[in-house]
Amino acid sequence: MSVISTIIERFHARFGGADDWLTEPEHIAARDLAVVELLVLAMFADGTSGTAERDAITEFAQSRPWPPESSAEHAVDTATARVRAASDAERGVAELIEDICIRLDHVDDQHFALDHLATLVEADGVITEAEVAFIEELRSQFGLPNPAE
Repeated sequence: MSVISTIIERFHARFGGADDWLTEPEHIAARDLAVVELLVLAMFADGTSGTAERDAITEFAQSRPWPPESSAEHAVDTATARVRAASDAERGVAELIEDICIRLDHVDDQHFALDHLATLVEADGVITEAEVAFIEELRSQFGLPNPAE
């Protein structure tokens, strides 16, 4: 066995797999909050906020395993407040999206977010050009290829 193989084996024995942190409750809660923020941003992408979209956001939040000190309602309220504050600031939305992209830096988390965004924009039965543009821009910022290409 080579020295490198021995080091890697010891590393895995001590720390587990490289992506084990993705399943830690703190990581999941942070990822889910970032996704709720993206869902709220997407809801407002076309300048409207429908009941079906709000219900889809609430349903997503309620389906997630929040830590005891948090809740689905708290996550939606926090995300909505962050989006509103960002909307009021010059470059605020762009900076919030950049921050979300930093928090969702693993490709699995990015695909998780995009899957839930697709569900949200379909919730009201109408997918607008603004919603599509929002998702395409986010995909680009994640550095993911456009599946249509």
